[in-house]
Amino acid sequence: MKFLYLPLLALWFSLNPVAAQSIGVDLDKKQVGIIAKMSDLSPSKGMIDSVLIATGSEASSLFVTDVTGDQLKTMLARIGVNPGKPGREEEGNYILPAGDRVKIFVEWMDGKEIQRQNLEEMIIDLPDRRLMPETDWVFTGSRPINDPETKETNLEANIKKNLISLSHDISAVIQNPYRVAREPGRYRANTRKLPKAEIVRLLLEFSLKEDPNDPIPEKYVGKDPRIHWIFSGKKIRGVGFREYIEQTGRKYNLAGWVRNLPDDKVEVVAEGEVKNMRLFARVITKGPPGAKIDKIEKKEPLAEKLGKFEIRESEEP
Repeated sequence: MKFLYLPLLALWFSLNPVAAQSIGVDLDKKQVGIIAKMSDLSPSKGMIDSVLIATGSEASSLFVTDVTGDQLKTMLARIGVNPGKPGREEEGNYILPAGDRVKIFVEWMDGKEIQRQNLEEMIIDLPDRRLMPETDWVFTGSRPINDPETKETNLEANIKKNLISLSHDISAVIQNPYRVAREPGRYRANTRKLPKAEIVRLLLEFSLKEDPNDPIPEKYVGKDPRIHWIFSGKKIRGVGFREYIEQTGRKYNLAGWVRNLPDDKVEVVAEGEVKNMRLFARVITKGPPGAKIDKIEKKEPLAEKLGKFEIRESEEP
């Protein structure tokens, strides 16, 4: 595939030298650039499982590259992005993907101009009937396994050739962060926003350090992310917990509510802009002075219309 890149690369990197060959890095900007080509979506009628696959994969994807999983993992490490773990089932519970996060942009040449677009604008979330919400993708890092052909240890992404996955494919180097990515057949290419060019560059930009106290939103019900959490613990009653949640929600201009549940539990539903939701989530996971939170259960967000953040009447047992 590299011969396809040469004329374009000469012009492209003279304008913006992020990478050399098919993958490269800009240490100052903390960016990794990957040269890829548009895939043929006709067999899948636009349905896609991945964003980026390596040459030789049979998965339906937006883009194809000759970059390997090892190369992608190495370059991300060079800009300080640390891998975590893929989304998975553990003892009957589903654990979301973990790891540092990157934003992904797509660039292509239009004449002598470089066009740039958020990756999510090229993906349609079919059940929600909307574009995939803008997000930070999770660097899970794939995993070493025994290659069934060579019997030697190899990175699973090198074998299955899935680099950036829309699902929670454990072999991928980068995963979609949302819980709904577990559902098969959820995404389709947004053909109206796909580049009218054969060759593109994916630009991966370091975004967030993995922090369990700063979770990313899991679900979009309207235009903004929403959470639905159940708090439990021996010291979340009688410490002003609901008032603390209400004040914090209003401070960050969120919609939602908080109420007491039976068995010393507190229920919280909140919705708002991504940056405000991150701050809100970070604060409420610690609770007010004197509180001791033992567990936070993350539920599927409710679809009800939310108003100004309020304290609701307690639910009766």
